[in-house]
Amino acid sequence: MLAERNDLDEAIITATPADIRFQQHLISANAELQHAVSTLEGFDPQLQPELQKIAESVVKRSNIVKISIDAAMAGTTTE
Repeated sequence: MLAERNDLDEAIITATPADIRFQQHLISANAELQHAVSTLEGFDPQLQPELQKIAESVVKRSNIVKISIDAAMAGTTTE
């Protein structure tokens, strides 16, 4: 099916285990947030008020990830 569509990106995603994809996405998101933090002086509240909503969305999503990771870690045992 992938060969019929000739979609290499989809093949790579399908072949990459979910745990590796999650790790890569989390590391990439962290790096992007570091870039945003380092360029905060470029934020203009008068010209970019919509960024407040985006920042709120980032907080909500990061909280979901953190809560999910914490719950998974609490469910593991160290025997």
